Amino acid sequence: MINSWRLVVVFFIQANAFDEKGYYWKEYTGVIPPDALPGGKDSNDEDLFIGQAYIHNHGLYVVQICPGTMTVNAGWWGVKKATNDIKILCAKKPENFEWVPSSQTTFHKDMVNKTPVPGGYDFINNDGTMHIGRIRYQEFVKVGGIWSAKKDNSWLYFDYNNVLKRISMYEALVYNESK
Repeated sequence: MINSWRLVVVFFIQANAFDEKGYYWKEYTGVIPPDALPGGKDSNDEDLFIGQAYIHNHGLYVVQICPGTMTVNAGWWGVKKATNDIKILCAKKPENFEWVPSSQTTFHKDMVNKTPVPGGYDFINNDGTMHIGRIRYQEFVKVGGIWSAKKDNSWLYFDYNNVLKRISMYEALVYNESK
């Protein structure tokens, strides 16, 4: 029951914050909405998208959405599959976003005077805001979550072939309202 209460609070807080910022989460139904924010390109030069999936008793996790699929993999505390409770990141002004190079040890310093985009929350640690990150890994762009609760320990976590990967050098998604 406590986790369900947290979920409602997190969804409510995120929905209000995103509406004010010009970006927001929409329910993902298998169809990519026209205002969805791409997170990169796949090996066929097709857009990949940024998603968020709720994993019961674990939290909200940043996921990668491939067009036409209804299953996503959440890479955190292992790899978990989600087919329900998936949202896709959308934006009024996609030009207000940029990918900023960062790393495990410099994330907090790199984000000074910037607004990293939150994409989830880890209920297990109860202090785990997850920001949106990406990396080119094995010739593929992978979108995942940057767990940034501890200074100098902000790794990017993502799924690769159903295996949880953790990497220290990545790009963080930043929103810049003044662009």
